[in-house]
Amino acid sequence: MWLTSLAAWRQRPWLGLGPDASGFVLNPFGHEQPHNVVLQALVDWGLIGAAAFLILLLGLMLTAVRRTVAERDGALSSSRAVAAAYLVGATALALLDGVFYDARPLIIVTAAAAITLLPIGAGGGRPVPVTRGLCQGLCGMVLGIAALGIAHLGTVLAVWSPGVPAPDSLRVAYLKAFPSTGFLIEPATWVRAWADEDPEAARSMAQWGGRHAIRPWNYLRLEADLLLERGLREEALALHARANRLEAEAYRYWPHDGASD
Repeated sequence: MWLTSLAAWRQRPWLGLGPDASGFVLNPFGHEQPHNVVLQALVDWGLIGAAAFLILLLGLMLTAVRRTVAERDGALSSSRAVAAAYLVGATALALLDGVFYDARPLIIVTAAAAITLLPIGAGGGRPVPVTRGLCQGLCGMVLGIAALGIAHLGTVLAVWSPGVPAPDSLRVAYLKAFPSTGFLIEPATWVRAWADEDPEAARSMAQWGGRHAIRPWNYLRLEADLLLERGLREEALALHARANRLEAEAYRYWPHDGASD
């Protein structure tokens, strides 16, 4: 899982492959996330987004520890200690499991973060103001992650527009920049639509699908059909054989559900 995730991240190292790309990459092997929060962030958001997220997470843990130590209210001190321990422990576990992927542990992480971010003395004592720089840094990280999220959402909406785009359109460029946006659409229909008017573009898209689609064997067969139309029988048969091997290998771990790209 980790090696596959690293290979996927290297394709788009700066901005990542798009929202939930880790599940997109690993789904053919029966997994939804790489069981490592660092790899998950790198694949989804790239180096920029992952750095922002990890700095925010580290800042949150440091804040939790500092405020727990500084708290003088007995009841709130105990709550802070539990919340801080959970945050640190959950982050450590996230290096080997999907703590920051599954909803249930994320809800607990959110609640623990809310407790740790309460002002010191919020239980009744005199609050101690938080360092201005820390607040600005955390706000900056949140805004940065939000900006990346908005950019990815815009990409998803653009790719999911109805109709078949032109091979050189922005929709196709968006899809190739963030492959996970093709998870719920069928770029294979684009290949079929382009086959007559622009066979080279159709083959290029089929080859892209063979590298990035959740079921790449369908795209390999599409490319094989295009080659057959051009009389390249040997190459087409080789692609069909490769598609059959990939499909058989994937279904060893991932039960067939009858769906197709």
